[in-house]
Amino acid sequence: MKIAKTIAIVAVVMSLLLVFCVGIAQWHLIDLPSPLNCTSDLFGFIGALMAIANALFLYATLSYQGRSFRQERFETTFFNLLENHRKLVKSISFKVETLDSLYNNKSIIIDDNNLFSFALNEVCFLKRLLQKQDYPILSYWDFQGDIASVENKHDGLNDIISIEDWKREKEAVIEEYELSRRALLYNIDNDKWNDIKLKIEKEKCKLEKAAYTIFYQKRERHFAPYFKSLSLIFMHISDEKSIGRKKKAIYKKYVVDQMTQDEQDVIKLHCLYDDSFYEQIKRLKDRKS
Repeated sequence: MKIAKTIAIVAVVMSLLLVFCVGIAQWHLIDLPSPLNCTSDLFGFIGALMAIANALFLYATLSYQGRSFRQERFETTFFNLLENHRKLVKSISFKVETLDSLYNNKSIIIDDNNLFSFALNEVCFLKRLLQKQDYPILSYWDFQGDIASVENKHDGLNDIISIEDWKREKEAVIEEYELSRRALLYNIDNDKWNDIKLKIEKEKCKLEKAAYTIFYQKRERHFAPYFKSLSLIFMHISDEKSIGRKKKAIYKKYVVDQMTQDEQDVIKLHCLYDDSFYEQIKRLKDRKS
């Protein structure tokens, strides 16, 4: 399209120059060379140049309109996909168990308000589980007994050092139970726990990847629709022919800028787990950025 415009402009300029020269010649201010001295032939040549220029301008205009229409259609689909993605995120909801302030199990709702912070929190617990030296086996009832015993020690404490030691002992009991609970929740028995730790050490598997893999395979039913929807948006941007790499990177940035930091962090973890998803995002990166 740029070449057509350039040629058209050159043709127009040449035509104007020739008309100017003919005009001067008519006033006998200059003598045109003999090939250009035939006015009728010259005007025929000028007419041909103008016709070419008009055709090229028309081609450039139609090409621009076609490209503009394709981009408009692309943006309409893009924003529809983005709106459907937002609705999908809002529709995700499920219950999980956690500890209340009295250390009893309670159910809470995970939805769009805490979906990604929940994922990051679970991955954090799983990382600590895989880093632990000994496999945790603290049952709920044993935990209740241990935490009650620790709580009873608090009344007799009267100095800062003793209180700090008490807090650390209490946190250690809670941590042991939380890790034991995750091992049970994610079906990680002692053998599987050892196998995963060995894979991390011997095969240089990233700890984050191992922990996220365990989490995602357990919660795939809730998180897979989100990543499929996001992948569809990125695929729509990547496959569009009417925009260049730089604009594709801008559209991707538009999607990412609307995410919370927790959401972006979960996506980074998912890139460790899903190579095709990672490659899809990488294709939309502006080389200059």
